[in-house]
Amino acid sequence: MPQAIVDTHRLVNDLKNDYGFSDTQAEGVCEVVKRIDLSHLATKHDLRETELRLTIKLGSIVAAGVAFLAALKFFG
Repeated sequence: MPQAIVDTHRLVNDLKNDYGFSDTQAEGVCEVVKRIDLSHLATKHDLRETELRLTIKLGSIVAAGVAFLAALKFFG
């Protein structure tokens, strides 16, 4: 399972100093954050691949539509 790289020391300090968390609360939040499962998140690469596949499919649909309309005009 991919893990996020988190600066836990900074997170604990930010939670304590900026948000009034106790040491125990801040450390507990850090433990929960470290357990987050990121395996189902899409990466930029995943999104680029999907965009390319959709562009190709849309281009195919448009080409088929144009061919269909040309056939209708020619044979109709």
